[in-house]
Amino acid sequence: MSDIVYERTSKLNFQASHDHLTGVLNRTELKPALKQAITTCSEDNKLAVIFIDINKFKQLNDEYDHLIGDQVLIETAKRITSSVRAGDDVYRYGGDEFVIITHNIAKYRHINAMITHLLACFDNPFVFEQFTLNISLSIGVALAPDHSLDHQELLKLADQAMYHAKHELKNSYHIYNNHNQED
Repeated sequence: MSDIVYERTSKLNFQASHDHLTGVLNRTELKPALKQAITTCSEDNKLAVIFIDINKFKQLNDEYDHLIGDQVLIETAKRITSSVRAGDDVYRYGGDEFVIITHNIAKYRHINAMITHLLACFDNPFVFEQFTLNISLSIGVALAPDHSLDHQELLKLADQAMYHAKHELKNSYHIYNNHNQED
């Protein structure tokens, strides 16, 4: 009987903390996890908040329907998850937006390498039924303690950097800085 209760409790906990469509962590888990992660970061052990948006997702949904849109979200979550390290966390922030919390970053070049790898995961098109879709991302990054030690501010800065990337190339990223230039 206790095994059944444990299994049901585990299942309910998973459902409460994970996005029902993609299986990654949900937005409600982000704030407490980010607050906790900030407490352990330092100059030599940075924390990166990576804000990801699927380019032209609304148009894709309108053109192909929501079932294909859902498949794009599921495949996007899989590709993002497969590109991060085991200790990093992936969240569905809402709609077509995802957030990664990346721990233990020593240098900016490590973030650059990580995001280059992530973008490479989207080089191959998505294939669903009779559709072949090229999906691109816009990515913004903010770092703690460099840019802020406030969880809300870090998310806001990563979001701003993502919008900066959206105005660049089709598949690009931008690391926030006060001068609005890529580091």
